[in-house]
Amino acid sequence: MSTIAASLTHFEFTTSSYGMSKAALNFAALQLNVELKDKGFTIIALHPGAVSTKGVLDAAEKLGYREYFLANSITTEVSTTGIVKLVEGLKHEDSGKFIDYKGDLLPL
Repeated sequence: MSTIAASLTHFEFTTSSYGMSKAALNFAALQLNVELKDKGFTIIALHPGAVSTKGVLDAAEKLGYREYFLANSITTEVSTTGIVKLVEGLKHEDSGKFIDYKGDLLPL
């Protein structure tokens, strides 16, 4: 599970250690895609959306993004429903992409 904070071309928030760890996850997804694509695997980096959880709200508050987060967050039900729909519709040519729960491509 990735996050938009991992994007190397989309800097919106100051989340250096978190973003770096998720960027490493995106890199791993790209590497696994190269290694396993010819074996029929479909590997993606997946952003679940800004899911409204206490932990995320606490982090947003510490970073000064509480109001932004509250205005743009989604429920766990919206996120998981989107993820299931996305995964069920994945095609092999989607491998190596960074995709959000709505199926939108995100910048790596």
